[in-house]
Amino acid sequence: MIPVKTKKKIGWVLILCGIPCLLVGIIGLCRDGYVKWVKPNPVYTVPIPATGLQSQVTPQSSGQIHRTKSEKHQVHKSSSPQLTEAAPPQPQPQVQINSAPNGIAIGGGTVANPTVNNFGLPPARLTYTEQILTPLPANGEGFKVLQVFIKTDRSIPGAMVGIVFSGPIEPITADKDQPQLIGAGIVQMNWGNLQRDNEVIPNGLGIVINAPSVFMPGQILVVTVKSKMDVRVVGVAPVH
Repeated sequence: MIPVKTKKKIGWVLILCGIPCLLVGIIGLCRDGYVKWVKPNPVYTVPIPATGLQSQVTPQSSGQIHRTKSEKHQVHKSSSPQLTEAAPPQPQPQVQINSAPNGIAIGGGTVANPTVNNFGLPPARLTYTEQILTPLPANGEGFKVLQVFIKTDRSIPGAMVGIVFSGPIEPITADKDQPQLIGAGIVQMNWGNLQRDNEVIPNGLGIVINAPSVFMPGQILVVTVKSKMDVRVVGVAPVH
């Protein structure tokens, strides 16, 4: 038989040994989140003068939310970034390609009997200046010598230039009076009466530039004429 005093001593030893173990277990549970110490929320009383009633308001804060391990797992899982649905692609504008080999491509609908006006380039514009080399003598015995300088604003292949004077001119016979083309290397020209529809134009002079084959901008056609009258240039134009 164990004495009573010995039993009491053994009981106290077991109690004293069990208390630390219990405390260690409780601390471990608190650390792992299975047990939370929740401080009760303070209760405030807010008076409402209009009705004479009282309303109890409990302030909330982020520190008052307590979750278990399973709830934490669910919160972390739900807080993962969500994929948003992409916007539908916008329709691209339609591109119309018109193809008409050896024909006329027309877009935008059906056209009956289409017409194309091909007027081509406008005719070249000739400009001129005059210079009196010898004025007409006062007694009328002699000739007025007039020199005309002609330019073009664009190239004229196989140029034929017509000049109309205000009075009759003498035929060009002397070599020194032959037309010249300044700015060209090899020059070959013919001249004579100016005609239209096989009819001679009065007081006209026609000049054909054979070489070079093109009368170009930058070149100057120089024409020297004589007349027994005080003539001047009425007009200069390309002849087709």
